[in-house]
Amino acid sequence: MVRKAGTYGGASKRQLYACVAPDGSRHRFAPALPREHNHEGVCESCDSTLVAHTGPVVGRDYLHRLRLVAEALVQVGSGVSYVRASNRARVGAGRDPLTGSGAGHLAAEWTDAWSPVIVGALTETDWPETLVLDSTDFWWTNARTKGRRREFAVLIAYGYPGPGAADPRPRVWGIHASHTAQADDWVALLTNLRLPAPPTSVVSDDNLAVTAAIRRVWPLQPGQTLPVPFVFSCEHHLRTNAVAALTADRVAHFGSVRMEALNGAFRDRAGWDAFTATITAKQTNATAWLAGLRSRLEVQTVVRASLPEHYTTAGAEAAAASLKSMLEQRSFSLRNKDRTNRLLGLMRLHLAGRDDPGQYHRILRAHAEAAGGRGAPQGQNRDRRGAASLR
Repeated sequence: MVRKAGTYGGASKRQLYACVAPDGSRHRFAPALPREHNHEGVCESCDSTLVAHTGPVVGRDYLHRLRLVAEALVQVGSGVSYVRASNRARVGAGRDPLTGSGAGHLAAEWTDAWSPVIVGALTETDWPETLVLDSTDFWWTNARTKGRRREFAVLIAYGYPGPGAADPRPRVWGIHASHTAQADDWVALLTNLRLPAPPTSVVSDDNLAVTAAIRRVWPLQPGQTLPVPFVFSCEHHLRTNAVAALTADRVAHFGSVRMEALNGAFRDRAGWDAFTATITAKQTNATAWLAGLRSRLEVQTVVRASLPEHYTTAGAEAAAASLKSMLEQRSFSLRNKDRTNRLLGLMRLHLAGRDDPGQYHRILRAHAEAAGGRGAPQGQNRDRRGAASLR
């Protein structure tokens, strides 16, 4: 026979049970996922009255219920600071929001411990036929001297799903923060995507580090007529740079034969040849701009019609702008590389519209049950004093 047998856990009470054998011997136990003891509680989801042994589940070694953890992870993924998310969790648990070992410590530790569980369960399984790669920098400005230095860079992979994808929406596939934005950093981002096959094309803004990383992750194969993926130069950036060169040469006025030809320059080889034919030696800036691009764009304009119809980095730039708005005011406090990348994993799910607190709660609960009611240990991710891993 099993019956209720008191509670444990101090102020945060959890229900205990007693197993009584026919011979009268007994032992007390708590289930793998204990429940908060409640008195005349009401379920927040269905408004049903709860009895003492049917409260919300908690981890065996966690003070807070798993639903509060899920809600906090949704909040930080949407740009809410660790401080505010922690205070909301404390209030939700009926505790003083100012208690604890640090104002934002609670949500930060949950991000460390639980974000890999959420991100791993919701990892992308579709194949992107096109990846758009771009990055954005976060800067620190000295208020006295007005000098600036880069704190870190955020690298973004934005994907357009291929035919037959389970989710056909274009979305952010991966985000990676690093002190630099070099080829090794791009290799880390692309490798972590774990794509089932290389994309057909990768659109970038002629970043040499990106091109080098692509060829390291997806080397050229013998017998390929075109490299896979094909590295496609963003047409928006091409046009912007062309207009800047023509403006410097003072031939970018309305009705200019060169500006007219520029409208069709990147659509096919005929348009490219027509545009380049208008550039003479007198246009020194345009000539210099063409020198580094001519051979590459002669190929790109020929194969453009056979590639997926994604020609700019606009999608990744929009995602970068969203990340800027969420992080820029507190970027100085993001110093731990692993934790920041775990936070960015939650932000990727937010940008993709997949940050549902109910789904997060189900994932956390299933993981905790499989682990005997215990979550990942907290306090394991620490930088050495005075040494920030993201600086």
